Amino acid sequence: MPMTQSFKERLFPLLPQIAEDFRPTIVGSNSEFYGDKELNWALSPGFHIYDAGGIRRKIRLMQELFFTANPGTNFFAVKACPNINILQIILQMGFGLDCASPTELYRARLAGARPDQIMYTSNNTNPAHYPYALASGGILNLDDISFLKKVPEVPKRICFRYNPGELRQEGTDKVIGEPINQKYGVRHDQIVEAYKRARDLGAETFGIHTMYASNCRDPRILAGNVKMQLEQIDILQDALGIQFDFMNIGGGIGIVYNPLEQEELDIYMMAQLANEYLEEFKARRGYLPLLYIESGRYVTGPHGVLVSRAINKMDKYKTFVGLDICDAADILRAPMYPAHHEVSILSPSGEEKAGDLMETVSLVGPLCENMHMISNRELPIIDEGDFVVVHDTGAHGIAMKMNYNGWGCSQELLLEEDNTVSRISRAETIGDLLVRETSPMHMSKQY
Repeated sequence: MPMTQSFKERLFPLLPQIAEDFRPTIVGSNSEFYGDKELNWALSPGFHIYDAGGIRRKIRLMQELFFTANPGTNFFAVKACPNINILQIILQMGFGLDCASPTELYRARLAGARPDQIMYTSNNTNPAHYPYALASGGILNLDDISFLKKVPEVPKRICFRYNPGELRQEGTDKVIGEPINQKYGVRHDQIVEAYKRARDLGAETFGIHTMYASNCRDPRILAGNVKMQLEQIDILQDALGIQFDFMNIGGGIGIVYNPLEQEELDIYMMAQLANEYLEEFKARRGYLPLLYIESGRYVTGPHGVLVSRAINKMDKYKTFVGLDICDAADILRAPMYPAHHEVSILSPSGEEKAGDLMETVSLVGPLCENMHMISNRELPIIDEGDFVVVHDTGAHGIAMKMNYNGWGCSQELLLEEDNTVSRISRAETIGDLLVRETSPMHMSKQY
């Protein structure tokens, strides 16, 4: 959803000063040749900035709606916004972290996550990674029945990702695909056998996980995942006589990127329906599994923006405005899918442009591909030097970066509730992109 009014009212008046105070030394800042010094030059003068207060308020809302009656939690999807400083805020607020790779596990531990605050939900898992995941002490969420025999030691507490296949069609989209075509999860006809094998190998505490939707904004579909999992728990309990310690309904809780075409999720209805399904299960089974969620986008997505400046206005067969950031390095999802992001235009002095003076333009970066971050959008007339603020980049923004053409991502900043701004990651430099080729780790061997 477009950035909140409170975020906008606090950020926009500060933008010119923030841009001045936090401007990195970029390539070409001095015409002299510096030898090795240019390795430390940043490739982008733009920045991502996150609203710490907005993130905290979103966490409090989820805690109130989902985890008051049920003492579960949300395991924030690290892939959405992996900056360690953001992860620390999430941990301090009482949420856990969902990791999908060894790097994300390392980030979680570096951020201070306790073992009970980590869930490892990988797919196509390299067996060599299991010892590292088990050493982290978190919950192991297995993506395939065959992975059981590849785990060095089956943990006492285990979970499987369940794929309902043709039993579930609602909520699928082009990003994650229909369940039957997904690479994720244990098939419906395998799920009882998976838990039987885990039990026979020594597992004592069980959980179940499902995620089959992405950016879903229908509360009935999202709450329907709770109902479906509870029905599956009924089947497993009847077949194997095991109780379930927890259920994880995955992520997929959506936000609005395009307010003209999308409706905002009624999170209150989702929570009400989910709690009703849980109470119905408790009435028939006499206990209640902990409710876990794996939401990333809903927590941080609307609470981050990408700030760039217009550096070129080009009159080709249509009008292009070139930005001083690389879209592929900072907001790849926009040109890749393509995905809609709202945009605000501000003058160099920080006044937001709006009104009748509009033009149709495409916003582009410098990548040697015909990718448009924003294509054929009617926007306020943009002049060179204007600020271009891209909304909803707090999740799956810089996290999806690529370095094609040798472009690097922008720095990340954090706006606190008292208007303190801190740099929480620097912009990528030429040296960052060359370090793997210039570090003393090369080897050669003649055969």
